[in-house]
Formats: sequence, C-alpha cells, structure tokens
Amino acid sequence: MFKATILNIKTHQNLFEIQLSSELGELYMLSLELDKHIQNGKEVMLGFKSSDLILSARRPDISSRNCFLAKVQSVEKGELISVINLKANDFKFDTMISSNLIHKIKDELYVILSETSLYISEIL
Repeated sequence: MFKATILNIKTHQNLFEIQLSSELGELYMLSLELDKHIQNGKEVMLGFKSSDLILSARRPDISSRNCFLAKVQSVEKGELISVINLKANDFKFDTMISSNLIHKIKDELYVILSETSLYISEIL
C-alpha cells in the first residue's frame, strides 16, 4: 500500500476515472464504484495485486498511462515462479514472473500497472 492524493475525478455512465499523484508519479485508476467521501484533494492509500504488474526492460510504447521505473532489489528464483523485489522511490513491492524469463531481468525495469488493477484501500 502507498499514499496518493486525488487530483481529479471524471465520471461517465457509472464509470469513474480517478487521477492521482503519488510517490510513483501520476497514476490513473478506473472504478465502477466510488465512495462518496472520495473527492479531489483527499489523501488515500492505494493498493494493487502484485501479479497484475507487467515488467519491461525498455520503456514500452503501449496504451497504459501507469508506467514507472523501478530498481530491482533482489530476485528469489523458484522452480516455476520467481519473485522480483522492486523499489520505486521509497516504495518497495514485489511481483512474480515465470522462472524461465529470469534471464531478462535487468537492474532497472519499467513497471506497467493497469488502471483497473489499482484500488483504494483507505481514505485518510
């Protein structure tokens, strides 16, 4: 979990697009529901499932707005799945990849996070 500030909320046909500022940079979240206490300027705690992250050695040219650079802290190699421990600014997190892709891991990786993978865990 990490702290973020809500910058802007757009809504259309029961779909909410939330623009946030965080230590990972500017992030965007899509949600079907939104608590009435969530408003511009509010601080919230955000979370995501570690298995929802996509890693890339190069800056990807794709249709995701949530892309940031992270440093690899360590790799825990498993038989089938390996855990990659990452750090972006002061935020530490991990993700899993297939162990047969471990050779593609560099010192720094771009992390792509889907807008539908982010969730608000707490309103501060």
